[in-house]
Amino acid sequence: MGGVLLALRVGLAAVLGYSATRKLLDLEGSRAGLRAFGVRRPAVSIVAVALPVAEAGSAVLLLPRTTAWAGAIVALMLASAFTAAVATVLARGRPVPCPCFGRSTRPVSRRTLVLDLASLVAAGTVVVAGVADPGPSAVAWIAGIAAENRAPLMVGAGGVALAALALLAMGSRFRVLNQRLVDAAAVLDGLRTDGDPPTGLPIGAPAPQLKLQRPDGTHSSVASLLRLGRPVVIVFIDPACGICAALAPEVAVWQRELGEHLTVAAVTRGPLPLDVSIDQLFVEQHREIASAFRLSGTPTAVLIRADGTIGSEGARGDDAVRRLVAHAADLADEQRAPR
Repeated sequence: MGGVLLALRVGLAAVLGYSATRKLLDLEGSRAGLRAFGVRRPAVSIVAVALPVAEAGSAVLLLPRTTAWAGAIVALMLASAFTAAVATVLARGRPVPCPCFGRSTRPVSRRTLVLDLASLVAAGTVVVAGVADPGPSAVAWIAGIAAENRAPLMVGAGGVALAALALLAMGSRFRVLNQRLVDAAAVLDGLRTDGDPPTGLPIGAPAPQLKLQRPDGTHSSVASLLRLGRPVVIVFIDPACGICAALAPEVAVWQRELGEHLTVAAVTRGPLPLDVSIDQLFVEQHREIASAFRLSGTPTAVLIRADGTIGSEGARGDDAVRRLVAHAADLADEQRAPR
């Protein structure tokens, strides 16, 4: 039984360590995932750091024999929280991007739930069966292997370390390159349509008073969105855009959570997947709405103040859209605060 418990502990430590590393390397993506899961804005930044720290701590505690049981308890608590959160999201029928390992474009699914349940069972087994003896020390076991195979392991460890550093560097460069490609595509799109850079209308200019068409054929308008006396953020998305597909569930979350202070609307170039439910959703045929705001590319967004004037430059890219929504929500809260 000791060997089984050791294997479970090492497996849990590997998963938790990997998850913590991915989250810490992409805190913005982790914050976005937590918001999509319904974590309130004041707590998002704290949870985004506390969660990977708890995962890393559990991974470290699981390895030595003397602390393995305590690490298993922390792992059990984390697995229980993850399982409950995923089960709740699936029960609501509104899939959101899985923040399990930082940013992800893949929504939570039954597979996610099964993996969380597997971690729950593994951690529970170590807690229950390992009360008296959680098994051998993983540290001593690894040290023994290292002593017997010191030279090959040193070469292998060096190679793994170099490969890891290269992958991290490539991941960072890929993210920068991806954003630059998004920006370049938006600029070219704007040059092809009206020759203006896609920075949006000047701040303070009146917002275009456009008729907006819903997917069911009924109509609304920009003026109607402003009738509640709240700022409005319009997010432009395209179902053919992978980044937009990951952002669409977040738009639905923003509508639910920020609706008392901020109106979030979405404009799409085509039908969204059936499993994405956005209330204030409008469609455009030939970029007529985006062009009126001098925006191009997707995802993009713009803030309209409560007085009907433009309140921001065009936000381009998923991270820029998230920052604009957070900024708009903060401004709305400040305006509603008692003087």
